[in-house]
Amino acid sequence: MQSRDYESTVQADDNQVGDEPEIMVLPNNPDLVGEVDYTPNIHYRPDKDVSMDVVVPMGASQKGAHLPAVLFIQGSGWTTPNRLYAIPRLLQLVNRGFAVISVGHTDSCNGSHPFPEFLLDVKSALRYVRLHSNQLHVDPGRIGAWGTSSGGNTALLLGMTQGDPRYEDSTNPGAPDVVNFVVSCFGVADLEGMLTGENPQLARAVCGLSEEGSLVTEVALKRAHDMSPLRILNEGTSCPPTLLLHGDSDNLVPYSQTYNLYKRMLSLGKDVSMVRVKGADHEGDFWSHAVTDAIIEFIVRQSKLVF
Repeated sequence: MQSRDYESTVQADDNQVGDEPEIMVLPNNPDLVGEVDYTPNIHYRPDKDVSMDVVVPMGASQKGAHLPAVLFIQGSGWTTPNRLYAIPRLLQLVNRGFAVISVGHTDSCNGSHPFPEFLLDVKSALRYVRLHSNQLHVDPGRIGAWGTSSGGNTALLLGMTQGDPRYEDSTNPGAPDVVNFVVSCFGVADLEGMLTGENPQLARAVCGLSEEGSLVTEVALKRAHDMSPLRILNEGTSCPPTLLLHGDSDNLVPYSQTYNLYKRMLSLGKDVSMVRVKGADHEGDFWSHAVTDAIIEFIVRQSKLVF
């Protein structure tokens, strides 16, 4: 009886007459377009408390999908990234059919875990994603890296140190640390230049120097050199396709860092492109629909490639 009453109501709504206000009729969403599955706080290393969050299009598990993926590293000055900060922007990628992994890493500025600790973490996260690609609905052959500021530095280092035994540890063994592409937004390209220049404060802690004004040690200089994409890049460096973006009014990381890296990569025949964001500072007004669209279109193009 209840079912017949419901059906009668539906029929009446479809044949409205008189002065009743019109009822809007909208289609359903059988493919769950725009809906997502969000899995937070996945611990990817058994030996320390570091986590990642994974966002995929809703229904990926039911479809058995293996999606192209983006490993995202939010800028934090190499401290602890806020993994949720960029999620609204990253959802645009999810809505294009990507899996997005927002990665946290060790605070490398606390005096006890300087470089390369954060890089070891992110490489471990990348291997974890590949080893658990079925559960995470990721295509292990289509994973790229995108980062902002210190995260841009990390993404660049991922691309330039693939297979480097200096940055391998025993966690999540058996998977490569290869990325298909790199996107760096206002990333730090020359830590060595910053550490020995007029504004060294951003570089001191991550290189293991705690006190302002203390002498720069040889160990710190070596760390700064090794985490400077501009300094480690050479003809034999294996670099995936790279997109560099930087605001030309950046008051924290000079625009010249990215521009000099761009020129260096071009001179060595690397696959690189660059976007200058006119008048933009660090974060904030750097972002626009045009900037985000340029990044997404680059990622979409590169994700058709499989290593």
